[in-house]
Amino acid sequence: MSEERLIYLIERCLHGQPTIEERKELLEYAADPRYKALFDQHMEKAWASVPVKQIFSEVGQEAMLDYTLHQGTADKKLKRLTWLKAAAAILLLVIGAGIYFAFYKNAPKENTIVHTTPEFEDVLPGTDKAILTLSTGEQISLNDTFAATIKDAALDINIIKGSLSYVGAQVVAMNTVSTPNGGQYKLTLADGTKVWLNASSSITYPTAFKNATREVQIKGEAYFEVAANKQLPFIVKTRGEEIRAVGTQFNVNTYENEPHIKTSLVEGVVSIGNTILQPGQAYVNGKVVNTDIDQDISWKNGYFKVNGADITTLMRQFERWYDIRVRYEGKAPAYKFQGELDRGLKLSEVLEILSEQGVKYSFNNKTLIIKN
Repeated sequence: MSEERLIYLIERCLHGQPTIEERKELLEYAADPRYKALFDQHMEKAWASVPVKQIFSEVGQEAMLDYTLHQGTADKKLKRLTWLKAAAAILLLVIGAGIYFAFYKNAPKENTIVHTTPEFEDVLPGTDKAILTLSTGEQISLNDTFAATIKDAALDINIIKGSLSYVGAQVVAMNTVSTPNGGQYKLTLADGTKVWLNASSSITYPTAFKNATREVQIKGEAYFEVAANKQLPFIVKTRGEEIRAVGTQFNVNTYENEPHIKTSLVEGVVSIGNTILQPGQAYVNGKVVNTDIDQDISWKNGYFKVNGADITTLMRQFERWYDIRVRYEGKAPAYKFQGELDRGLKLSEVLEILSEQGVKYSFNNKTLIIKN
């Protein structure tokens, strides 16, 4: 056993190439007190380099350890690792490529693994694209390469690759930015407020704020980083609520096919009617609840996070991001999902992960059929 061998094994796991014997050998290093310092040092570097970092709950720890032990890739020595080391080791050893997405299903174990490798034209993930509708009704296609200065009457609108800006604008006109399925976009309003639009969403707003309030209307989902101005409250109008802020960060999910409108506060304070939210809270169905902020804004940070979500919740996100249709053959299966997925993955890569964890499906003509 040597430091060079340890580095080699970690690299093999990071690139998804290890054999079962190599995985076991790495666990021998992890369990050997002579290599504790070296293992910690190199595992820290490896942990920093993987694209998704998930600190598991106590329940998740036991589930993942149990899963690893039953896959023949570990032994009871893994129990002696510290929890952070165990999380890193499991991430590297079980997943290999550094993407953690653990699935839990209410079904007999012998039915949980089904390998399906469909042949179809792949679907790429969403990109920065939207439609800008000017006050004249003229529509302009925006994407991650388009850059220009657009005229709307006497107004200059600066469009940079993947975003547009109205900062300092004095001419008042109403504009709308709309994203399709498979699109997202970022814009900066005249007051400096930054807005991120998720797929299948829109925002209508004045190009300059001249009234006693700053008002915008949204559909779908948007994340706001509101420029502070105590004299001019910032108001977001949705299909059922009015959210008021001064200078704060929050997410609003108002998709019509979701079960409820959800406003999640990241920083600052917002009010909805007579209700005040504090950071870490969300307003759902007229009630204040504690929420997983990382999960609520994961789309804006470039990944799907689904802790305890069922398959229909996950598939609604896939429909919007990959611009596909999802159908169910019979009743939707009783899967529960736990973890994160990079939104940069192609659909084929996502479906491969699903199939390895037991999800049966077929795909044709942009329609994904989930089988029971």
